[in-house]
Amino acid sequence: MVRLKVEIDNQTHIKHVIMVPFHTRRLITLLFVLLTYAVSSDGQSLEPAFDQQPKLQMRNGEDLLVARRFEQLKDGIWTPTDSASWAFNAQGVETRFEQLRYMDGEWQSYNKITQTVDGVKVLLREGTSLKDGKWVSTFKAIYQYNDQDQKVEEEWFSWYKGQWVKSTLWRYTYDNRGNQKTYEYYTYKGTEWTKSRKVLKRYNEDNILIYNEEHEGKGSEWVPKRRYKRTLDSLNRQTLIVYEDWKDGQWQLAIQTISAYGEDGYQSKYLQQNWENQQWVNDFRYLLIWTGKNEYRSVHQKWQAGQWINRTQSLNKMDDHGNIYHNTQQQWKNDAWVNFRAYKKVFDARDNEIFKEGMYWNGTEWVVAGRRYLYYDFTSGTLAAEAPEGPLSISPNPACDRLYVDLGAGLAEGGTLSIYDLAGMKWLTKALQANMPVSPINISSLPRGQYVITLSTKTGQYQGRWVKQ
Repeated sequence: MVRLKVEIDNQTHIKHVIMVPFHTRRLITLLFVLLTYAVSSDGQSLEPAFDQQPKLQMRNGEDLLVARRFEQLKDGIWTPTDSASWAFNAQGVETRFEQLRYMDGEWQSYNKITQTVDGVKVLLREGTSLKDGKWVSTFKAIYQYNDQDQKVEEEWFSWYKGQWVKSTLWRYTYDNRGNQKTYEYYTYKGTEWTKSRKVLKRYNEDNILIYNEEHEGKGSEWVPKRRYKRTLDSLNRQTLIVYEDWKDGQWQLAIQTISAYGEDGYQSKYLQQNWENQQWVNDFRYLLIWTGKNEYRSVHQKWQAGQWINRTQSLNKMDDHGNIYHNTQQQWKNDAWVNFRAYKKVFDARDNEIFKEGMYWNGTEWVVAGRRYLYYDFTSGTLAAEAPEGPLSISPNPACDRLYVDLGAGLAEGGTLSIYDLAGMKWLTKALQANMPVSPINISSLPRGQYVITLSTKTGQYQGRWVKQ
């Protein structure tokens, strides 16, 4: 899932200006996030290889983004073009989003989204837009949850000719460990819901996705369409994915992707092959090549006429925290690498990105194309509303692979731990045994960012915030 979830609060004191990032990820995530979206031989996009995709979150380090601003160079003067702002509740869940454009020397709002929330649960999402000088409704979504606070349904409506019209519907089910087991997608046609897409999922003992099967709706039936199976190593890193298409009443091989890792733990190679004439045939690959301390290049090559042909490469420089502060993209033309586009970034001491400048190559020199700035709420590094006192202690914090929840002497009757991101999406649920003092949780598959952990017992509910590195 790819989602933007951050807002501005008029009561918040904005303390710094920083620029909007596409992503601030460690090298392994940044380099290969696009590789999880392969393309099939018929040009159709494949299901992402990872179920829990790194999200495009406009936040970095420990702080929430509350506003962004874009500028372009016009007649030698940096001129604002558009901006956006967000607001949150005490749990860090989005409550408002607003877009503005810069016209006639002033900012003019033109799009707003508001959310009605209950703690970390989003109950209602509504959108309005400015048309002909008037604010009009555009869409709304209503969310339903089960007794475990898992989202089980979301129904979307469009505003059409003065009334709400049903648009789309999602339904979700979960296994006994809290992992999403199925989701179904419907579109409203005429007077009834029409089946569109259904996905079945399976996970290993560490709750990592290993199987995904997609069906498409045909009349009243769900018909198989595509599936993939993932092979993981002992560190739960993906080493192989095999895609199969449903043809002539059976599953037939289509595509496979192979990943390799270096001694440093970073992904060093990604290879995609197509099944043709009863054998695997190379399609394309990405290679990671270190060129110095904290410097590397990723090379994209295409298999043609029995050999690998260069296509594009990305040159990257990182700081000691893994933040990429300089990127140059090049294309292979006439047996040489030719500059294409680039960007520069600046980060503060808390790993928040504070500036980004995009450039393109005009044939002889780099030309600055635009700038983007971000505004952060530095108070969001700690939980805004303190949780009730209770038996909940989290370590380490920040954490990378495993999180330990210290329950002191343990809970006499057990309880349930749930992990949410700051957009309110539940990522994990774990049942606690009675009188167990420490409960380790595998968090290796979660994207980097801030999370809220909730402990629910018969005597109350307790919360804490932690950071995944």
